[in-house]
Amino acid sequence: MGLASGEAGRHHEHMQSLLALATGALTLVGVLVGGWLESRKDKGNWVRDEQLKACSRLNDEYSVVYGALSLARRGSTPKLDWDAWNQALSAVSLICNASVVHSATVLDARMWRMSAAILEGPMSLPGWVELRKPLEEARDNFVNLARRQLNPERAQPIKVGGRPDEWDKMWRKP
Repeated sequence: MGLASGEAGRHHEHMQSLLALATGALTLVGVLVGGWLESRKDKGNWVRDEQLKACSRLNDEYSVVYGALSLARRGSTPKLDWDAWNQALSAVSLICNASVVHSATVLDARMWRMSAAILEGPMSLPGWVELRKPLEEARDNFVNLARRQLNPERAQPIKVGGRPDEWDKMWRKP
């Protein structure tokens, strides 16, 4: 017993309608999933860009404060902008991951110690070299953790700066 010609036609139309409905639904799901994935990608790019700005800003402020303290250790009056330093530190705390924030906090604590020691008065080169070591190590750690956060696949540890170590011949008096 087969379907009557009219019934077969209606069945065929019904199947075509279901197929069109299913195709439309799958297309809509594809558009929604694609939009969701694109949104996540855009948000991830925005967060990464903001992390880069915050870390770069703290690194820039480090250079400014470090330079002022370097001059102050020789007896000049330091021109320090702690507001800019603290704003940069706050930006890192707001957008970066816990390990980067912790390293920035350690860097800040060491900057406080260095500043307090220098503001006591002029300091000899050997005293300065010893005082700056923990600060520079904290900066290197901050930079390396920030690099790892921003580009985990390619971030190899580096030493920031190219100044020769204190034992290098260039520092010895003739």
